[in-house]
Formats: sequence, structure tokens, C-alpha cells
Amino acid sequence: MLAPNNNAFRNAGYDSVGAIDSASYSAVVQLLANQFIKGTYFSSRFPASVQRVQGSDLIVSYSGGMPHFTTAGNPNPVNLLSVDLVAGPDLILHYSDGLLSP
Repeated sequence: MLAPNNNAFRNAGYDSVGAIDSASYSAVVQLLANQFIKGTYFSSRFPASVQRVQGSDLIVSYSGGMPHFTTAGNPNPVNLLSVDLVAGPDLILHYSDGLLSP
């Protein structure tokens, strides 16, 4: 899972908990669904492309040894900030600086 930090939510227009609470349920669910990828990857093992749970692909490239992600809706890369946090048998968290669009 790519877990956006607070600034990522602020930059996407959700500048407070109230802004998230007032957003439509379906919009928030879609926003969060875009952050889940299929597969379990450590930061050094991402392939050139990964598929999100909701279906579309993410392009993976590396800068300074850290992966970053782009999509058709995100031409500016979303960078990983903190990586490889094992949260369960099939869940690795990677904190990011942005939200991925469809």
C-alpha cells in the first residue's frame, strides 16, 4: 500500500479532517483505492510497472535509489518517503508524498 502523508491530502484539497469528512463517501473510497497495488513489494524490488487493485497500471522509476510512481492522471511523480514497513503477512506500507489519481 502506498500511504500518503498529511501534506499529500492537503495538496489534493483536503486541508482538514473536516474537509475529508464533508467529501462524498464514494470520492474518498475511490481516492484511497487508487493507493493500493497488487502484489507485495519491497522498495528495491518494484518492477517497471505495477497494477493497482482498482485496475490501472502505475509506471515505476527510480531516483536516488527510491521508487516513484506516475500514471496518466499523475504526470508528476509521487515519491516514496519512508519504505518497507511490514504491517502484516501480505501488507507492506510505503509512505508517499502524493495521492495517485486514476
